[in-house]
Amino acid sequence: MIVEVVPQSKAFEVHAGNVLKARQLHDIACAHRVNLEHHLQLLAVDADLFPRAQRYVPDSWRRLRTTLKKTPGTHLNMAQVQQLAVQHNVVGKDVLRDCLQFLTDTGEIIWWSHPDNTQHLIFHRPTYIVDVLRCLLHHDLDTHLDFEENKIFAAAGGFTRDTFQEAKAALVQSGHMSRPLLQCLWFHLRLDHDGFQALCELVTKLNLAYQAPHPDNEMHRTDYLAQPILVVPSWVSDAAPDESPNPWSTELSPHATEAKLVFRFPMLFPAGLLEKMSCRLQGHVTERVDWRRFIWVKTDGVEAVIELQEQEDTEAPRCLSVIVRGTENADLQKFLECFCEELHNIIGSMSGLTWTVAASGSPTLKVSFDLCFSCMRQRQVSKDFPC
Repeated sequence: MIVEVVPQSKAFEVHAGNVLKARQLHDIACAHRVNLEHHLQLLAVDADLFPRAQRYVPDSWRRLRTTLKKTPGTHLNMAQVQQLAVQHNVVGKDVLRDCLQFLTDTGEIIWWSHPDNTQHLIFHRPTYIVDVLRCLLHHDLDTHLDFEENKIFAAAGGFTRDTFQEAKAALVQSGHMSRPLLQCLWFHLRLDHDGFQALCELVTKLNLAYQAPHPDNEMHRTDYLAQPILVVPSWVSDAAPDESPNPWSTELSPHATEAKLVFRFPMLFPAGLLEKMSCRLQGHVTERVDWRRFIWVKTDGVEAVIELQEQEDTEAPRCLSVIVRGTENADLQKFLECFCEELHNIIGSMSGLTWTVAASGSPTLKVSFDLCFSCMRQRQVSKDFPC
């Protein structure tokens, strides 16, 4: 008996054609995958691209890595790591440095070896630190702060719609982060009081924020919801042209001496330089007002304005200037020395960065000028491994 097979519909032919095309695409994908794997294998053995990929890793390094991972907390200081290294027979300045650099390159820890206020800190839980910081520097934080969509602000923070809008405006305009708002952003971390304070101190060490002074008198609940615990300079908005006041106070004597330093970066301006300086100067000033492009600060007998200056043919910043005014030359010199030291703590650790310094005004700048160059020389010496 002869049976004739007839397709039931045109859909069968379309389906068969799709199957054939999918099979062809699969064969092409497999061929490309084999080719990609071959290229990746060649890259993996490239000593110039991955100098540590083919190196021998001692068992003592692996044991130290395991111990670091099991240690509670967000970070360890260098003294603690050195004690753990001795227990695992990782001894010697160069050996420990090489071990920490290898663990950093492989993503096990985060350690900045350049000389600044973080070179003595080892972050042994990198993903946790990233999770903490993205709550402050999230690229879409303004959208994330949605009172209607995110119920945590009302449930955990105790915000109403009006108080939340006030706290949100303070953050996105002035960088003021209130304690209830920050507790909501870090709610998933399940922090106790000590853990919360430790993270606040940590972000200040990373030059991402500075702690705002707490008022002495008791606050109303509404004021508490908006009172800042941290100020995040990167969130400070530009002031409108008609809202930029004369920064100098009326208390300053008309006979005050003025001095000026201008740091020019002809090749590349360091990203976030003003924001980092804003954080580092907090411990040296008694009063301050922050704008996006400049900062006014006041300390003992001295007022200063730190300002970003743009290049003439572009809006990109190229200069950082500081103008100081005061009646006593000793106070001017003290502040300028402090400013230069903090500035070089930041830019002195950036490889390949070039800058020039121009000075004008008071003769006391000669001392500060000498300090600038001495700081640069000290930066070269202080890159040795911290003990």
